[in-house]
Amino acid sequence: MLYIIIRLLILIFAVVIYKSLIKKRTKKTLLILCIIVLAVISLPFENLLFRFDTPEKLFNYSQNGQIVDVVHGEDSCMVYYEKNQGTYSRVIFRKKDNSYKMIFQTDISTVYDRFDSSGSFKIYHIKDTDDYYVSATCFVGADEIKVIGSSNVDTDFRQIEGTNFIYGYINSFNDDCYLSVGDSASNENLHEPD
Repeated sequence: MLYIIIRLLILIFAVVIYKSLIKKRTKKTLLILCIIVLAVISLPFENLLFRFDTPEKLFNYSQNGQIVDVVHGEDSCMVYYEKNQGTYSRVIFRKKDNSYKMIFQTDISTVYDRFDSSGSFKIYHIKDTDDYYVSATCFVGADEIKVIGSSNVDTDFRQIEGTNFIYGYINSFNDDCYLSVGDSASNENLHEPD
């Protein structure tokens, strides 16, 4: 909530400055102001100013909703939360220097996206890490989803009670890995394309 309030205050401040500058008709100054305001509003400048010791503190600063669970990776974490009654979402934070930072959306890539009779499955990779997160809506339990392949692949899949929403963490995978759901297995390669 504070995240939104700060951006609104910056926008109001920019409008006031814009109105005062428009009288002077300095187009170059107006252009510079617009670029600065857009950068400040769209970039997580809080990463430079604030320190969040827990993902819960950063979530409470930047998001609205009720935390359902936090899944920790090596260099990041994914917070699953309820936005509205029965509507769930996720946000990813980076771990750095014993604190949590907001992440650029460009640092998250979808490396696997599948929709079939078993459900909808996505795997996200966090740039410059070995952290992968699974988000699925499916018709099987969390214990029926497996990543098959390399013997050093660890998974942690969880299910929101009373829902078909399954999420989790994969520590790594390679070219030989594939997703197994229930009795069927997808032989689609999970490795991030080159």
